[in-house]
Amino acid sequence: MIIDSHVHIGKIIKFNMPEEMLLESMEKYHIDYALVSNIEGCEVDNDQRPIPPEQQFSQHDINEKVLRLVRAHPDKLGALLWIKPATEGCTPEFEAMVADNRDVIYGLKVHPYHSKLSFGSPQTEKYIQLAQKYGLVVVTHTANDYESSPQVAYEVALKYPDVNIVMYHMGLVTDNQEAIRLIAQLPNLYGDCCWVTYDKTMQAIQVCGIDKILFGTDNPINGLDTYDDPVFYNPYFNEMRTALSQEDYEKFMFRNAIRLFKLRQFAGR
Repeated sequence: MIIDSHVHIGKIIKFNMPEEMLLESMEKYHIDYALVSNIEGCEVDNDQRPIPPEQQFSQHDINEKVLRLVRAHPDKLGALLWIKPATEGCTPEFEAMVADNRDVIYGLKVHPYHSKLSFGSPQTEKYIQLAQKYGLVVVTHTANDYESSPQVAYEVALKYPDVNIVMYHMGLVTDNQEAIRLIAQLPNLYGDCCWVTYDKTMQAIQVCGIDKILFGTDNPINGLDTYDDPVFYNPYFNEMRTALSQEDYEKFMFRNAIRLFKLRQFAGR
């Protein structure tokens, strides 16, 4: 069994990840289940310039699209709601969406780089408090910019010890060492292997413990065959099978996700 804790849909800026491509790629590479968010929630572009309001999508609409998709494929997908802290904020309408759809929502997705707003900002903190209220996991993009830094994620996790936080990428465009060191220090801080090389993921497992690291990929960011990337993803389907015990391999590939996100449909697996 394989659960991908980090996939997307949406078309904005240079990203184009159709729903059909996500589902086809999961079928092709035997991915049993995935947690999906809508990248159309980006508030700034790749150069940190604000996306014009007329080219943005509302927080409500992007997440409604995700909810429709996961309700159409409940055996394959669960929802992570993408937040827009810079341009909209944690509104009563957003909380109502969470409350009304809690059965298929497993977390909130934060992208500090594409909001140009620190993960520790007051605007983002309101969403952290909402996650705390509803028992949701918070997943956040981490990278080498201040807004997305592993250190800021660590500080938020320290402040909210009862909120589980996943450092997506474990510090994208870094050597991953800071993220690995910080994940090891807090019980509510986790990491995923998205664009992390196999050797660094194995190091994270050794330093942080097998229970703290998840399988995640950004699929289908590089198209239908994102999972076939020879540097970043092939080793998880091949070398890791023999490098880890069967029990630990299952934890990495799906059991950690079931436990952390409380995936009810897989209870007992």
